Amino acid sequence: MSTTKLRVDFLSDPGHGWAQVPMEVLQQLGIEDRISDCSYLRDGYAYLEEDLDWSTFVEAAAAAGMVVTVREHHTDRLSRVRNYAHYTSPNGVCDCRACVQSGLPDPPARCEMVWDRAGSRGWCSKFERDPSLIQLQK
Repeated sequence: MSTTKLRVDFLSDPGHGWAQVPMEVLQQLGIEDRISDCSYLRDGYAYLEEDLDWSTFVEAAAAAGMVVTVREHHTDRLSRVRNYAHYTSPNGVCDCRACVQSGLPDPPARCEMVWDRAGSRGWCSKFERDPSLIQLQK
């Protein structure tokens, strides 16, 4: 039995960090629906936030016998990752915090979080016409 090896780039700035993981790996591990909207997406990669989502990945990778090595990259400025699209479930049902917390009986199809200019308050794009419906603190 061969061991799957994966090298992950970990990008961090003074406030947070993200692990760059190919979406296909999340799908192979079956965890693509367990990643929160605190992570980001770009060009076939998920940028897993360093707390919950990175832990979810590490546990699933270990359970699958995957050997993960990490290469760290740090900037003293704000990371470019903060400008990427927020992670949304690739399987068609929105599981962003806004939709989950709203208690909607039928969550809308995929959406994206919409953030104010400061990046501190957000709501699901499905509520964009009336953001007073749902407002979250990051």
